[in-house]
Amino acid sequence: MGLRLCHFRVEPGAAAPAAQGTGRSLVQGRAMIATPLAIRAGVDPGATEGGPAGGLGDQQPQRQRHTKEKRPPQPHPNHFLALQVSQHPDVVAAIQRVHASLAGHSPHLQKACVEAVTAHLTLGVLALGSEEERRRACEAMAGLAAALAEQALLSPVEVHLEGLSHFRNQVLYLDVRRDAGLEQLTRLAAATRAHFQQEGLLLQAGQAFLAHVTVAKTSKLQGFSQNRRGGGRGRPGHRREWRVIPAEAWAQHAAIAGGRAVLGEVQLCAMQGRKPQQYYQVLCSLPLAGRTQEAGGEAAVQAASGVSQLVPAWESASGKDAGGPSRSAS
Repeated sequence: MGLRLCHFRVEPGAAAPAAQGTGRSLVQGRAMIATPLAIRAGVDPGATEGGPAGGLGDQQPQRQRHTKEKRPPQPHPNHFLALQVSQHPDVVAAIQRVHASLAGHSPHLQKACVEAVTAHLTLGVLALGSEEERRRACEAMAGLAAALAEQALLSPVEVHLEGLSHFRNQVLYLDVRRDAGLEQLTRLAAATRAHFQQEGLLLQAGQAFLAHVTVAKTSKLQGFSQNRRGGGRGRPGHRREWRVIPAEAWAQHAAIAGGRAVLGEVQLCAMQGRKPQQYYQVLCSLPLAGRTQEAGGEAAVQAASGVSQLVPAWESASGKDAGGPSRSAS
């Protein structure tokens, strides 16, 4: 609605007659001006005359500013709980076949491949920023023996890896066959995660466990994309292409057989400090010996005795503290 300005012209000779209606005329004139403003401001037009002193500006509704509460920064995972599978030749061979197919389709995808020697199943991630926190985690690993024994889970788990799946075309992984082995693995993962959550060490506790062995992931291509700026559409430098692993690059291995894998111990691994063509550095581990609860106690003692040996050895090998951020294990 536009603003109408009313101009009043008073003739010198008409001063006396106009005096009788001056008050009313001015009020009407002010009402004509105030009414559009009041309507635009969302205020009752009738309140512009008899409202509080201070003019129209004081009668406009105040807007409430909603400030977002800043969340405290989340710790970055730098350790993870794992079940290693790279000790099985069939698993390694299957992963290497998929790697060859990815590189043959697009050479830049070779940089997305995760070394087969690191193949594992991730049970959970942790943020351990000091020697004391790492020691606590290893002590929690020792205590895991009793928790698993109570649920008859302190025994090796046999699973079969077959088929390829993906997370939004960004993470390609070997799947686990749905059978009794997967059910036992899921129970083992739940008990392990619950134990470390109770100890206040587990991150992302609300995230569901999904058994998978990572084969390739596009997060490894971030540096590659920066070096290939200016590439045309369809070329490896195109921004969209390095974000995904195209299905046609691995479709021929969609039903690949990864073979049988026996999961014999739960490991606490460091994400940092790994050397090429080597497995992650293991701080401590709990053997799934398949014994009685009493024997499980012995396994716990063995794991606890290894805490004082493994942690200093790991620190001397890495040459630095592992408290800094790192990429998450998959």
